[in-house]
Amino acid sequence: MFADELNASIEAIDKGRGQTLIRDALATGMRPEEVAGYLKDAIAQMLKKYEEGEYFIADLIMMGEVIAGFYQLVRPTDADVIPSGKLVIGTIFDDIHDVGKNIFCSLARSAGFTVVDLGIDVPVGKFIQAIERENPDILGVSAVLSTTLDNVKVLVDALEAQGLRERVKVILGGAVATPDCVTAIGCDASTMDAVEGLSQCIAWMKVQKVED
Repeated sequence: MFADELNASIEAIDKGRGQTLIRDALATGMRPEEVAGYLKDAIAQMLKKYEEGEYFIADLIMMGEVIAGFYQLVRPTDADVIPSGKLVIGTIFDDIHDVGKNIFCSLARSAGFTVVDLGIDVPVGKFIQAIERENPDILGVSAVLSTTLDNVKVLVDALEAQGLRERVKVILGGAVATPDCVTAIGCDASTMDAVEGLSQCIAWMKVQKVED
C-alpha cells in the first residue's frame, strides 16, 4: 500500500526510495494533493510517536528533512510567476514544535521566497523587530499547541498597536490553525497544510505583482 511504503521510507530516512514511490504514484494518476495528504498523515504519525517517546528530537529533524524533500515533488508551481517576496516566520512563544515550520520554509525557499526563520518559542518583541528590520511581505506564525492560540492573538494585537499590521499578510500554520482562527485571531489566512500555505503565499504575491 502506498501509505505504508511511504511511511517506511520516511522511518528509514530513505529519501531516494520515497521519491521513487511518489514519482511512480504521480505517473499513474495520483493527484499531487493526494500525495500531500499522505505526507500530512505521516507528519501526524511522526509527532504522535515522538510524544509517546518512540522517537527523539534527532529523529524528527532527520525525518522532517526527508519529508521536506518529498513535498518538493508536489508543491504548487507556476511557470509565469516566481515569487520574489520576503517571508518572516517563527513558532509562537511557549511552543517549541518546528517540523511543519521547517518543511514550509524549505518549500517557500524552493518557490523563490526569501525566508527569514526566527526559530521556535519566538517572543512578540522578536517578531516585531524582524518585521521592522526585514520589511517582509508575509509573516508566518506556526502554532501546534492549542494553549498558544491566545499568544498568537497577542502578537497580532501587538502588530496593530505598533502600526505594523497593514504592512504584512499574516498566515497562521500548524495543528491548531482552523479556518475560525482568521476571525478569532485576526490573521489573513490559516492552514494545517504546508502545501496549501505555500499556495496562499504565492497567490498573495501574484496580487501584489498586479497591484505594483
